Amino acid sequence: GGRQPLPPLPLRALSLEGSHGVAGSVLCELVQLRAVKSGSCGNSGGRLEELQVTTSVDCQVDDGMLAEWAALGILYVSLEGASITRQGVRASRLSALRAKSC
Repeated sequence: GGRQPLPPLPLRALSLEGSHGVAGSVLCELVQLRAVKSGSCGNSGGRLEELQVTTSVDCQVDDGMLAEWAALGILYVSLEGASITRQGVRASRLSALRAKSC
């Protein structure tokens, strides 16, 4: 017999900075699958609570995404180049947000 694959590691923090090449849809799916609370396409039980993301043409972050992340149990978000508003940040109810060039 071959080796059994190891179970996936529970992610607590995810950093996608610089030219990471990850599409926004993939980022959303990953957050939903690994977040503390369950998303529309995943089961609960994850540990992801911190995100660091540099946005790009293919990976946009807006007020709606901030609110979704907070609802999924993400506590800390660091963004660079995101299209977010002061009202969206307040409404999201995130515990902590670092925004650079937003």
